[in-house]
Amino acid sequence: MTRDELNQKLKNLETTPLVPKHHRFGDDGSYGRALEESLGVEENNFKTGDLVLDDATRVELKTTNGKSKVTLFSKEPKWVCNEAIKKMRDFFDSYSYDTPSGRPKLNVVIKPEVYNNQGLRIMLKGEKLFIEHQVDGYCAEWSIEDLISSAAKKLDELVIVERDSNGTVLGSTISTGFKKDTFKKMIMSGQVVVETRLSMKAGNKLKNRGTCFRVSPKKVEEIYKEEK
Repeated sequence: MTRDELNQKLKNLETTPLVPKHHRFGDDGSYGRALEESLGVEENNFKTGDLVLDDATRVELKTTNGKSKVTLFSKEPKWVCNEAIKKMRDFFDSYSYDTPSGRPKLNVVIKPEVYNNQGLRIMLKGEKLFIEHQVDGYCAEWSIEDLISSAAKKLDELVIVERDSNGTVLGSTISTGFKKDTFKKMIMSGQVVVETRLSMKAGNKLKNRGTCFRVSPKKVEEIYKEEK
């Protein structure tokens, strides 16, 4: 697909509903799947953008309702900084909360500076980004260099398709030239947040939908602007 063809296809989607070919029970990614299908992209978990253009540019595809945070990418931390927490299950068992269903979860937003209800925050120290607990100390970590590299590889060129509450496409934007320094500053300012998406399934099995980095749709463009 050429860039002109991509632009035309995005234009043609306006006023049409995003409906995937196959319904999945409890599917909260249906609009994203429908967008991929509309552009001829197979469902994937690429560490780079979803769509490859004729000039080899990779483009990441996202949808938004203009209100909920946009998931930029997922990247699991390393469990090497706390003797009591050696894996995700240890982290979950330590800080999960009960739900009415009787199955514990750990679906939380983690920001810098302020501890959340589970006593967790993110903290930059040197060249590492930590998840820190207010009593237990550092729980997990990312190398800043590795984290920023993964973000840049995934998000160098980003298409955001805005939709209404029924999935009808309102318009789209294309952002290019991911700014690494800006992204780092947005993490430390709390504009880009970390979210864990963990829950216990039947049989005492942990379900992990990925530790992700998310941002308000109104702030996406900031990631692609030079720092002043």
